[in-house]
Amino acid sequence: MPNDENESEIALEYEDIEMESDGEDCFVAGENGYQLGNAMMNELLLICSNLGLVQTNSDETCNRAAIIKGEDCEEWIHDLQRAIRRDHEKKKLVCKQLGKWKIVQKKLLPLLLNHQHDWSLVFSILKILVMLTMKPSIDSIDIPQQLQYLREYKSAILSQHVTPVLMAALGEPLSRQGTNRTSQDYLNIELILTLFRNILATPNENSRNVTSATEYLTHLQEDFIKVLYHEQLYEMILLIASNIESPEYRDWNLLILEIMDHTLACCCPHTVADYFKSITTENRKNIKNSLLDEVNAQKIQIAGRHSNFGGVLKVQSVSGNAILMSDLKRKNAFAIAPPPIPSRRRGKKAGQVDSNDIFRPKTSADTTDKDTIIVVSSLCESILTSSYYPLANSLKNEFRRGSSKLVPADRLQYFHFVWFLLTYQRERVHYITTEKAEKTSKQANEKAVLATLDMFSFNFVLQSVENYESTKNHTGMCLAVKVLKEKMAYVSELLASQDLRLVHLAQSIQHKLFYERDFLDRLPLLIRSWTSIHSVAYATDVLVLKGLDAHGHIKVLGKKTAKQNKQNHLDSAQQAIARKEADFDLHRYFRSMLNHDTIQMYAFVLGNYRENSVKVNHYVHSFFHRVSKFQIEAQFTTKPMLFHIRVLTVFNMLLHDEGIKKDQRYCSLLAFIQSIVRDFFALAERNHLLYVEALLRQPYAIKSCVSMQRIYEPSEPVAPRQYVEVKHTVERISDEGEVEYEVPTVQHAAWSSLEDRHLSAIYKQFRDRSSKFELLSEENILCDRTPTEIEQRVKELGLDSVNSSEVIHSRKRLRRVVDVSSDSEEEIVLQTGNK
Repeated sequence: MPNDENESEIALEYEDIEMESDGEDCFVAGENGYQLGNAMMNELLLICSNLGLVQTNSDETCNRAAIIKGEDCEEWIHDLQRAIRRDHEKKKLVCKQLGKWKIVQKKLLPLLLNHQHDWSLVFSILKILVMLTMKPSIDSIDIPQQLQYLREYKSAILSQHVTPVLMAALGEPLSRQGTNRTSQDYLNIELILTLFRNILATPNENSRNVTSATEYLTHLQEDFIKVLYHEQLYEMILLIASNIESPEYRDWNLLILEIMDHTLACCCPHTVADYFKSITTENRKNIKNSLLDEVNAQKIQIAGRHSNFGGVLKVQSVSGNAILMSDLKRKNAFAIAPPPIPSRRRGKKAGQVDSNDIFRPKTSADTTDKDTIIVVSSLCESILTSSYYPLANSLKNEFRRGSSKLVPADRLQYFHFVWFLLTYQRERVHYITTEKAEKTSKQANEKAVLATLDMFSFNFVLQSVENYESTKNHTGMCLAVKVLKEKMAYVSELLASQDLRLVHLAQSIQHKLFYERDFLDRLPLLIRSWTSIHSVAYATDVLVLKGLDAHGHIKVLGKKTAKQNKQNHLDSAQQAIARKEADFDLHRYFRSMLNHDTIQMYAFVLGNYRENSVKVNHYVHSFFHRVSKFQIEAQFTTKPMLFHIRVLTVFNMLLHDEGIKKDQRYCSLLAFIQSIVRDFFALAERNHLLYVEALLRQPYAIKSCVSMQRIYEPSEPVAPRQYVEVKHTVERISDEGEVEYEVPTVQHAAWSSLEDRHLSAIYKQFRDRSSKFELLSEENILCDRTPTEIEQRVKELGLDSVNSSEVIHSRKRLRRVVDVSSDSEEEIVLQTGNK
């Protein structure tokens, strides 16, 4: 702790020196922190006052402010640029002061609008706008205040109709192509696109922090996206993205990605897919019923409008006399029926949300703003049709060669972009290929997202999951798991395609993932590494990913069984795949992921059974059913793993929920829970310590299950003796009277790459213990190995040596250890292995 305090004090001292070195009186220390000095304040006042003079406009309907350009206005703008560059990186005192004075709203934007044909002045102003609209860094000070100024800039750009001017400035350099386009044109294009990126990156204000006067701040993003769509900015961006591999557009791929990602982030892909389904489905509603519904809706609106009136109402009676009515409760008054109260079952929550909607952005576009959903839906169709394949390939090349342009946020934006379009395309393809959409003219276009279904993309996501898990980056890990889940779901969707080429491609991807690329080695570690820190969405994504994985195995093993009945000749590639399928041990694979944390994760997801979809609850039910039937030995199963207090608490909550007892979706699940509870009390009658075991976390769950069912009475010794056969043969007795013994030799299975990696990872924890090899044999992955085998393997890998920090792999597994980012790297590794 003293070292940390000293380091923080030294950092503050260096920061003070940096602030003082910026100028003599630029930044001074005040009561509430650093403030602008008198010299810097006077300089800003002088610059801003010479930019121009604002005139009062008598026309209140005009949002554009009239301004008279000052003398040498462009030179003063250059001085303002230099002042902003001298601003402190974290404190942003100059930017805050300019935002406080509203220089952008009162001076810069009016100058841009009134002198839009002066290109030199326009691009000088655009440079300042780009600098002022940059998103604050994470370590910046007073971020909410900076975001408030950014929202005010965004609102001013919308209200003063600056976007058409920016589009005109963008169209001028884009109209020139080839050698006619100068270097200044490229800079101007990138400058305007960067400004659009900065404005789109500014988030909406939280609805809890606004009043009736500032309510417009909660939907600035949606309004700006609609303006950009009507000004045809996205058509220009899609044109650039479709030709992103050309040398003139190649450097803008990450900028295009950011603009697209910020645009798509305002909606949920499931909402956009639902809108696509609604416009595709034929309207079978009767015209008469629709007219009656419209009349009833108008009556309700009229009744609601007149019910808000107060005072006295003058009506005419039957006799023709005028009557003043002030009490609407009298006999001949117009009684208004109260609105019907919707009936709701007791304990029922408001609606069921799918598991994938947990991460839905909290914007108004998902529920009310239909225009934004239309824009995003049209944009998704255009991207998948023309731009997704070249843009995805360009971005993959950037990540493959580790470009210097990349920042940590680019990987997250790339994952979100791919996840959004994969989710939308998967639901779109599934809907078009079903019977409900037989009469639709829409094309499925299943090949649109194949650019991100290659092996590099899968390995890139898997390596990112491991990196985020090691660095404790939970946000990145959740997003990477979401992308991986959608990739697996889309591969499963391709298996039902009508195109045989896509079916063979999906089968090839499944075989490579399950048998060639160690995908199964990583999924159990991903499931077992879950902690309570992760969100419900992450646990649900991992759970669905496990369900998709099991679904793929069932199909693969089913095809293998069917092919065994046919006596056909297979080629070498299919024979290799068949051998890998036969060598796969499903029993050992499922056992490797069984531990206390896995059961807790599934129970955690089941606790949200009302918000979960039917598919997610089915995955939990099937996993628990497999756990209850999984045999360890002849008569012992892993069912006691479900006898934990947290699991039983969730079961108790479902059994006492009166709202789901008559629901057909929960019948099989409730029956299974009742059987588990009965088995718990039946075992507790024979083993009273089971009530205590239910409160404890079992580090070695499988062996604990055996001991609980045996009631802690081992059926054989812990270290059984191996009897040897003694042959009393006269011919084999030596002269010294010794007897030769014949010991049966046992052939042990070869060590897999998963066991080697796991052993090298956890050996450091047990290196200093005397019984380290016995403790290692208790691990789930190494449970089939004896302490003697583990000791021999440790010596072979050289883990006992102090200087050895890497595992020595055999020549057969060199390819799996190396990052498969390119084919050239694989060839180099194989060449070094053969030497």
